[in-house]
Amino acid sequence: MVYQLKHDPKNYKALQLDVMTITEQLGDFSLITTLMNAPLTGESLASKWKCVETSLQSLSKSGNKIPDISLWDSQGLYLSSKAYDALGDALKSDGEFLSIKVDGEPAYLFNCQVFGQEDISLTERKYLDGEPDGVVSLVFDEADLANNSRYVFRSKMQGCTILYATERFKLLIEKRNLTGIRLDSQLLNIFD
Repeated sequence: MVYQLKHDPKNYKALQLDVMTITEQLGDFSLITTLMNAPLTGESLASKWKCVETSLQSLSKSGNKIPDISLWDSQGLYLSSKAYDALGDALKSDGEFLSIKVDGEPAYLFNCQVFGQEDISLTERKYLDGEPDGVVSLVFDEADLANNSRYVFRSKMQGCTILYATERFKLLIEKRNLTGIRLDSQLLNIFD
């Protein structure tokens, strides 16, 4: 089973860290393009990185709990120290960890660098004026995900703007009682 990772704004705060804030803190505005393209390319950011500071923000009136995990745009995940300790070994083959401080506390960004292989026979492309424009349906090749021991990944056919996770990831966060994100079995549902 594959899931779309989503914010849980009704209950939890979320990491709000954009490319401009990062490049400003890194002191190198030439990194804007690199940071914007990283979800598409899976490029490493580690050699360009130094600790960035930010905060968690409420996305709704009721969402005031501190998450263990939150989405970081389409790049990856915010991991509290607790989440990093629980998930670091599992996720290391799917990307890299970048140190940050969130509300003064050490934490990590997980930069997802891998892509899941789509099952071409079950995935239907969407076209606009004869050019590929995303997908109508999306199914991943379960054998590819299992053989590559994936936990978290993106889809090139979908456009690399959504993070997906395997059942193995779901079971791991449940076992470790990690909070802050939702897992939706509707892979293309942008609502709720």
